[in-house]
Amino acid sequence: MMFRMHRRRSLLAGLAAVALAVGLWAGWPRRIGSPTPASATARIVTVKVERRELTSTLQLTASYTFKTPIEVVAPPGPTDDPSRQLVTRAPGPVGTTVSAGSALAEINYRPLMLLSGHLPLYRDLRPGAVGEDVSNLQDGLREMGLPTPSSEAGLFGPATQQVVADVYRLAGYEPDYTGGTATATMAVIDAADNAADAARSALDAAASRGEDTTGLKAEYRQRLATSDQVRNSEGVMVVASRIVTIPTGQLTIGSNTATTGKLVEPGNVLAVLTESGPLLSARLTASQARELVDGATVSVAGANGDCQLEAPVEAPVPAAEEGPDAADQPDDATGSTEPPARSDTHDLIVQVSCEPAPTLDLVGTEAVVTVSSIVAGPDSLVVPATALVYEADGSVSVETSDQSGRRRVAVEIVAEADGFVALGPTERLHEGTSVLVGD
Repeated sequence: MMFRMHRRRSLLAGLAAVALAVGLWAGWPRRIGSPTPASATARIVTVKVERRELTSTLQLTASYTFKTPIEVVAPPGPTDDPSRQLVTRAPGPVGTTVSAGSALAEINYRPLMLLSGHLPLYRDLRPGAVGEDVSNLQDGLREMGLPTPSSEAGLFGPATQQVVADVYRLAGYEPDYTGGTATATMAVIDAADNAADAARSALDAAASRGEDTTGLKAEYRQRLATSDQVRNSEGVMVVASRIVTIPTGQLTIGSNTATTGKLVEPGNVLAVLTESGPLLSARLTASQARELVDGATVSVAGANGDCQLEAPVEAPVPAAEEGPDAADQPDDATGSTEPPARSDTHDLIVQVSCEPAPTLDLVGTEAVVTVSSIVAGPDSLVVPATALVYEADGSVSVETSDQSGRRRVAVEIVAEADGFVALGPTERLHEGTSVLVGD
């Protein structure tokens, strides 16, 4: 009996020792990617702390696109056959420079005129039209060196009509008229004037005979008012669908799909105008976009010379377009710095300033772009990410090793890139210090 009780006590003591060991192991800090050694003789891997800048490198597949493209489309056709649009003169070849005040092409023998302006026309402008669009037209004419009088600011009056007519005639064309042609328009005006003159003559004749002129006076006033109205509403007009407003004095033809002598459907793209050589455009995730900093450099596969990243990141995707879960994501008001859980994207617009500059025939092709950003300066202490030990309380440390043994050193992560981290300054960590890393 005594022997059995001694064995039972020994077994309970052994189980208690095992439980204590397991409890101590469970509460021990963990190193990400470094399992606990199977024995005390396991190989210890260490690296030296480096003092250097930390660079983030991204490789992206980007597409060449036009810079601020302006699409020129075929206007509506004649009233009797709106689908019939004949290209009587196609735009020039790709790479041709075009200027405000010139005709880009001809459709049904009428020009597609280029005018300076920052907003496209949304309606036809007839004599007497008023509005902001008229002011924009007058601003564009002024940029072309053809000012209109201040008395007609915002009014498409006779002086503004004359300037528009001068633009067309300098380009070798007659302007558009409300009556279709100058002759037809003048016929409408003459008819109204003649009717007023006839009413006046009838009034004068009746008065000379001593007859009652009450009715003739009313008729004359009506005819005279109609004549004034016709003169103010008939004349030179601007047909919005045949005007192409360009924000700069000169642009380049980036593409040309029209052919002289061929029919085109209204709304079909005839050409694309662009400011200069193409841009490289790529899509970035939100986490990739955060790695880019001012001064980032870019290299393009196949490009000669040095290339620079002039516009690293455009504005993020608007919240309204981010998806139905946008309202559930943390915002600045909460103080949260956590990135959204979904895969937000940004437009990375890469302006390639290489010598020689990219040519327009690259539009539509792809290239590998390597973007390098310095995320931490040259005095930063840098270690592999596998050297970090994440403590149970949420803090981060590294484990140093020297002749006196090992010790934990609390650290602050300043930046991360390409499998390395830059640490904040600490008195217990220096360049050349050996730190343990995970396998």
